[in-house]
Amino acid sequence: MSERRWTQKNILKLASLALVVGFIGSNTMDENANDYPLEFSDIYLVDQEEEIPNGPDIRAVGPYWQGEREAAPKAVPFSASGGRAGDFTGDGIADLMARNADTGNLLIYPGSGSLEGTATYGEAVKVFGDTSGFDWMGQGDFNGDGLADFIGTDPSGQLGIAYNSGGLNGENTFDTVFVVGGGWQDYDLRTTGDFNGDGIDDLLVRRTGTGDVYVATASSTGSGDVTLEPPVRIVTGLDSAVNMQYIDVTGDDAPDLLFQWEPNGYLYLYDFYADQDSSGNFIAKLYALSSGWEESNATIFADMNMDRSPDLIVRSVENGNLVGIPHSGNWNFARPQDLFTLDGSQIIGADWNRNDIVT
Repeated sequence: MSERRWTQKNILKLASLALVVGFIGSNTMDENANDYPLEFSDIYLVDQEEEIPNGPDIRAVGPYWQGEREAAPKAVPFSASGGRAGDFTGDGIADLMARNADTGNLLIYPGSGSLEGTATYGEAVKVFGDTSGFDWMGQGDFNGDGLADFIGTDPSGQLGIAYNSGGLNGENTFDTVFVVGGGWQDYDLRTTGDFNGDGIDDLLVRRTGTGDVYVATASSTGSGDVTLEPPVRIVTGLDSAVNMQYIDVTGDDAPDLLFQWEPNGYLYLYDFYADQDSSGNFIAKLYALSSGWEESNATIFADMNMDRSPDLIVRSVENGNLVGIPHSGNWNFARPQDLFTLDGSQIIGADWNRNDIVT
């Protein structure tokens, strides 16, 4: 029997968080998988031969996954849920953006560059006043200058972008919001990431009432003329997904799709470029990373410790604690449970339930 003891206590108070070995439908498994006595909750390995109930039936579709690309797209760092945890200051460190639910104020928490408990992020800087007119907000680099810009939609479906004016500078951080286009009210999950590797972030969305995920690629000359191409479907089967993210966690320079699956509380990783067949076509594979995520209501990826691997940030439903979980720096498809270092977890913030948007 293999045994490993985690040291952090009662971080999220997650119930029955289970780490899973191998990928779904694979014969690859850890024969020595046993219960891990984890002290901040009951985290245990699940034998991959046991059927995972109520899992997703996800499938990559469209021209992007039919072997028509010569290489996988290059990922940009710091992709995150509902947007990205990006660099607003220009110091190369990922910062957090949050909206206070009571005031509507949009705040930036600058990153310190190290995972050091509540010192991981600095004091909040107000960058916009009342933003209650937006139903979704995120960030991405839409002019290729390396700084995080603002992106958001309103309930009517209008999408707006505001370029970063040159760094974190209070309410002068962003230029004036300009409208890119409408029709986005038909989509309920939204996130950003550089899908085609051109240095400009794109928009990934799920059409409301379906499991279809689309990408709208963006282009810009940097002068307030961002163009979003019509959305192209790339994935189907994600009707019950929440907290969708687009980020390279496997280290192959190709972004992966991560999502929480509401019916069973699992966190899944969909690797578009997991393998290739004899004709050179890419084969996508689905991995179940862990369960128990119904106890979390926000999932964010940000390189908190500057090791060039995206770390995991989660928020507890029960107490609003924000918890940082470092990336291990390694991806092994046979042991996906080793992707994040749970025994290195730290509380990095408290009472974050006061924010209705965190990215």
